[in-house]
Amino acid sequence: MINMNQIIVRIKNRIYYQIWQVLCLIKPQAIISFKFIDGLTFEYPLKSVVGQGLFINNFEKSEAEFVRN
Repeated sequence: MINMNQIIVRIKNRIYYQIWQVLCLIKPQAIISFKFIDGLTFEYPLKSVVGQGLFINNFEKSEAEFVRN
């Protein structure tokens, strides 16, 4: 059974995904500054798979560590 927190996370991710799609249509060449929870900030193309994951903040701990490195 899915609990309420999982439902909220799924809804939030879908909303962020829709916003990401619109931003990619408006500015397909955009370079965005992303900030991890630990304060690390870097720039990355928004219109990419990694850019999508960063925008939605949909990385697991090991994936986020890979991107940091």
